[in-house]
Amino acid sequence: MTSLPSNLFYTVTLPASLWFFDKAKATKKDTNVLFVDARNVFRQIDRAHRELTDEQVQNLAIISRLQQGQTNRYLDLIDDYLKQALETLPLIQENYRVLCQTFNDFYTNFVDWKKHKHWDDEHKQLIADFDFKHLLKSLPLPIIDELDDLANQALNALTHYPNIERSNEAQKYVFAECLPLIEHTRLIKKSLDKSYRSLEKLYKFADKNLKGKDDTRWKDKNKDLRDFKKLADLLDNFHEAVNPAMPLEFKKIERSALYWLHQVEWLQQRFPNAIYEDVTGLCKLATFEEIKEQDYSLNSGRYVGVVIEEDGMTEDEFEQEILTLHSQLQGLDNKAQDLQTLINSNLTSFINN
Repeated sequence: MTSLPSNLFYTVTLPASLWFFDKAKATKKDTNVLFVDARNVFRQIDRAHRELTDEQVQNLAIISRLQQGQTNRYLDLIDDYLKQALETLPLIQENYRVLCQTFNDFYTNFVDWKKHKHWDDEHKQLIADFDFKHLLKSLPLPIIDELDDLANQALNALTHYPNIERSNEAQKYVFAECLPLIEHTRLIKKSLDKSYRSLEKLYKFADKNLKGKDDTRWKDKNKDLRDFKKLADLLDNFHEAVNPAMPLEFKKIERSALYWLHQVEWLQQRFPNAIYEDVTGLCKLATFEEIKEQDYSLNSGRYVGVVIEEDGMTEDEFEQEILTLHSQLQGLDNKAQDLQTLINSNLTSFINN
C-alpha cells in the first residue's frame, strides 16, 4: 500500500493510494502488508501541482524489492547513481574555476578603475556616506583552487569504484569520500552568493553615482565593466552544477553530480545495511494483527509513524530568531497603524469637503 502526495493530478487535488496485489503471497501464507508513505516525496512543479521524478519512483520501488530480499536490485540502483555522478562531477570544478577567475578579474578591473578616478567634493561625500572604500576593500574574494582537493578525492573514489568488488560497504565508502565535497560546496555557494551581492551593490552604486558619461576606463574593451550580467550567468551555471535537486528550468545541467549523490544518500540513510527495515515516516511491514488493531485501516500514515525533524538551530539561535521575527512583526504592526491613521485622516478630509 503506497500513499501518494496530493496535487499529482491536474484535475483532482486529493491524494491517492496505490494498492499492489501479489498472488504468490497466497501460496506462502504471508499475511504481512508493506505500507509506504510517499506523501512527502515529490517535486514541486508550481504552486498547485507536483510530480514524481524517475529517481523518486525508483527509490520508492526499491523498498518493495528489498522487502522481497532482492539486495542486488538495490546495489544496481546505487551503481547507476554513482556512474551518473562520475560523469557530471567534473562540471563542478569547471564551472567554479571559470566563475572565480571571472569574478576576481572583474574585481581587479573595478579596483583599478577606482584608483584612476579623481573625485570632486560631491562624489567624495557620496563615497563616504556609502562607505564605498571600506566595502570594496573588505569584499571576500573566492579562491580558485579551493575545491580541487575535495573534488579530486571524490573523483578518484568514483573512478576506482568499478574496479573493486561490488558491495554495500564499498558503495558506502565511495559516498563517504564524496561527502566532504557535498558539504563544502554548500558553504562555498553561500559565500559566493554573499560576495556577488556585495559586489553587485558596489557596482550599481558606482554605475549610477560615480562613473562619468565619457568614462573611457569604464568602457575599456580589455577591462569592460559594463558586462556585469556575465558574472550573474556564470553564478547561475555554478548553481546548476551543485544543485542537489532537479530544477524546473536549466541552461546546461538538469541533473548535477550532487543530485545523483543525493539519491545515494537518501537510500543509504534509510537502508544502511542494504536490507529491508522499517523506517519511521516512510515504510512499515505490518502484520495482520497490527492491521486488526488499527480497525483494518489501510492508511499508511497509521503504521509508518511521523518523523520529527530537527531544524539544526541551537537554543540561543532559536531565541535570537524569535526575537528577530517579533521585532519584524512589531515594525509591520506600527506601519499598519500609521497607514490606518492616514486612511482615516484622508477619509475624514474627503467627507468634510
